[in-house]
Amino acid sequence: MSSRDKYTVELKPSALDIKQTYSDYPELKNLLENSSYDDGGFFILNNNKMFDDDKRPSICQHKIILDEIQNIEIKTIKVLLSKRFNKNKDNFEASETHKDKKGKYLEWTTKPDNVYGKQHIKIDCSVFPSEDIFNRGHLIADSIIDYCDEFDYRKREDFVMITNWCNRANTNHKTRKACGMFYFENVILNTLEKGIDVEYRVTPIFKKNSEGAKQEFEYLPRGVILEAKTLNKEAFEVEDDYVIMNEFNVFIPNAQNGLDINYKTGSIKATSSLTEANASPADHIKKLPEHIIKDALSTIATYPKVAEQANLSRIAAATSVLKNKEITQLLKKIDSVIEQSGLKRFSEQNKELFKSLNKTSQIISTLGQSIATDYLVELRRQFSNLSEVVKDALTPYTEEERKSIIDKVEIFADKGWVIFFQNRAVVNQLLLDDTEDIEVEWLDNLKEIISDTSNIEYLARSQCFSYHLIQSMAMSYSEQNYYAAYTLASLAIDGALNRLAEPLSSEVDKVTAVGHKAIRKIDEQISPGEKTVFDYGLLHWCYNFFADTQRFTINYPNRHMIGHGRWDDEISEEEFLKLFNVLLYLEENFDYWAGIIDENC
Repeated sequence: MSSRDKYTVELKPSALDIKQTYSDYPELKNLLENSSYDDGGFFILNNNKMFDDDKRPSICQHKIILDEIQNIEIKTIKVLLSKRFNKNKDNFEASETHKDKKGKYLEWTTKPDNVYGKQHIKIDCSVFPSEDIFNRGHLIADSIIDYCDEFDYRKREDFVMITNWCNRANTNHKTRKACGMFYFENVILNTLEKGIDVEYRVTPIFKKNSEGAKQEFEYLPRGVILEAKTLNKEAFEVEDDYVIMNEFNVFIPNAQNGLDINYKTGSIKATSSLTEANASPADHIKKLPEHIIKDALSTIATYPKVAEQANLSRIAAATSVLKNKEITQLLKKIDSVIEQSGLKRFSEQNKELFKSLNKTSQIISTLGQSIATDYLVELRRQFSNLSEVVKDALTPYTEEERKSIIDKVEIFADKGWVIFFQNRAVVNQLLLDDTEDIEVEWLDNLKEIISDTSNIEYLARSQCFSYHLIQSMAMSYSEQNYYAAYTLASLAIDGALNRLAEPLSSEVDKVTAVGHKAIRKIDEQISPGEKTVFDYGLLHWCYNFFADTQRFTINYPNRHMIGHGRWDDEISEEEFLKLFNVLLYLEENFDYWAGIIDENC
């Protein structure tokens, strides 16, 4: 999907980023120095063999007690996996996934709001939105739990706070290698699908604090050790040109490109060093490293630090003049920071902004010797454009203009569209009513996204959807069974929304809010200042989607017409793709909204 590539080499930690995971942790440092580093971003431990139970390193044997009375702990999780155990395979009742694996008393019906370390993370980083840095990550992925005979762990025991690179990196080709947990999980899943049983062990590596410290362990893990072996000694099933025999044992650093992480306190900052610039001599003429661009523009994203409200969509629209690929990608991340803060206005924007641009000019000068001249000229021109663009963009929309934008976004919602593709021209197109070609462009984009199986795998693994539900939906679409695909997509949307609403259900309710009740609870919980103009479109769309059917007489499909079997007409490809578009929007924003709900509950 739109953000998938950032979880590959773009966010792969540098040698300096990785060093911070072990430089002050002697036991881990010793283990890694006696291991081999793979340029995919991980370390191969113990000659790629699982540790013998009686010879496991001491750092693998720590336990973090979360609840002494209920015996809830963060520790090593070891499971036996087999295709024979996957009773949910090809089962369309996706909402029942895992129920026969996870005891009902183990809290798997609730979201893990109290993940260890989550409340202590303090992001002092202007380059990324918070969801691009740290998130709760499974130790044993839901898709792998399906292959367990039993999984007697509470949800809190299966989550730790890790970087998105550590969690999601999944690229291993000759020129692009970045292997996080997601990569090795896919290796295991592919192997299981071949009917090969696997023994699997996952250990988060935390450092113990000094004697007398208030907290026994640091809040963030230094990394995760994944160990696996096939029981019949067959080689693991690998889709790329990498080779894994019948065992592997790897340490994946909990690090990410450009992040200065304090594992003890949870404080996260952007690194400002230029020492990693052009680390590869063969690459220095071709491309400016992305983390240098991040440094150059970092203070531009100080906008969210200013307390007053502003309209960010104007910046998104105005910066359409930027054509350079790397800068455009970075600005999208900066936009996301500000948009995720709602419509924030800034009172001291000019002073802060132009201080930032001065810093940018100094950094560009520093880079002059190591960048091709034509590239440097282009870069200077782009930053010059940026100065004028942002200066103009800082004039916020009036309330009347903002209301006009929301009205137009809601008109699109009445046509079945939410604004997932939030490029820098879309607001201007909406304001100018220049939308003749925009729907055709969106449909083409959606067809391209859904045709890529890695996008579907990414979406299926999202915390807001059921894995097999998304896979079944994609299969139905590929077979041109749009009615079935639409039906499954409607279930997925319903599931994502009731997951969001679950913490808002009181003891009096006794049941989790679903449908229009879930939408109303979510809408009431998220304040206007926390909604972007595009969020208003999503909520408007949701109210339509769960609207009363007037005794099943409405002339368009919605959740109830489909769910109750009362839609007799065909479903077109376009109608399904509009629903798929909503799934993408929900996945992109789920963690942000869930975080707001967590804070307000």
